[in-house]
Amino acid sequence: MESINQYLNDNVSKRVEAIRKPTSPDDADRIAAWLVDAFKSPVSYKFYCKVAYCISEPRIQELFVQSQQGNNPGGLFNYLCSKEINSIKKNKETENENS
Repeated sequence: MESINQYLNDNVSKRVEAIRKPTSPDDADRIAAWLVDAFKSPVSYKFYCKVAYCISEPRIQELFVQSQQGNNPGGLFNYLCSKEINSIKKNKETENENS
């Protein structure tokens, strides 16, 4: 069984990784275009741009792999990304309140 400290360290490192943003708008556009193509969903381009700006590319890839296990990969990916973005926002708000 994994220790509490290991569990917390793993989750903290995921959150830190999730906070990183793409280095350029071109990166965000590339990621969004890849997601549009992968899910065949051009109407989701704006959302995928938001995903690319808010979540790191390695974390997006993790969420993409997770979403492939569901019955509706695109819907599951959007749900997972929405949860991740909301979690990041809450963490930032908490940090600002504690500052």
